[in-house]
Amino acid sequence: MKIETERTIIRLPKSSDFEFIKNLWLDGEVMKFVGFPDGLKVSDEDIGSWILNKNPDRMRQVVEDKETGESFAETGWQEDIPYEYANGRKSASLDIKLARSHWGKGYATEILRVLTKYIFENTDIEVVFVDPNIENIAAIKLYEKIGFKKIGQPVFHNSDNMQIPITAQYYELENNEIQ
Repeated sequence: MKIETERTIIRLPKSSDFEFIKNLWLDGEVMKFVGFPDGLKVSDEDIGSWILNKNPDRMRQVVEDKETGESFAETGWQEDIPYEYANGRKSASLDIKLARSHWGKGYATEILRVLTKYIFENTDIEVVFVDPNIENIAAIKLYEKIGFKKIGQPVFHNSDNMQIPITAQYYELENNEIQ
């Protein structure tokens, strides 16, 4: 699988992405809004498993710059996450994490527009949802710009492996709502 945007290539991860993924996840600024302000400290084995991704319900990609070939984001969708507002629709959770060097340059908008379009055109998914931290104003503005609509009430997330709990808000997007 390979998807191209104007400035990027969204592709399956490969073994050479190992250091990039490790460094991205260790960056507390990148990970703070998902409950890991000290960075996500995972084993090399877990990173290797993420790269190999043998779960058919999870599509994981790395995003690279078309001009430089530099990897700068990881993204993907996951079908096996329960979504209480699915109402019988087949759903998938969407995620993206960008290296700080690419923040504020429109990359996330470009990537997520193309990725959501790809999901709706190439899978049987009927609704895509995200659950950004309510303090992550930039992410919320991004999702709303693409057409995601706020659904339900904020949800408190606190798992044993999180460094800090977060409060998130569901947003969803159906096929005909992409902007």
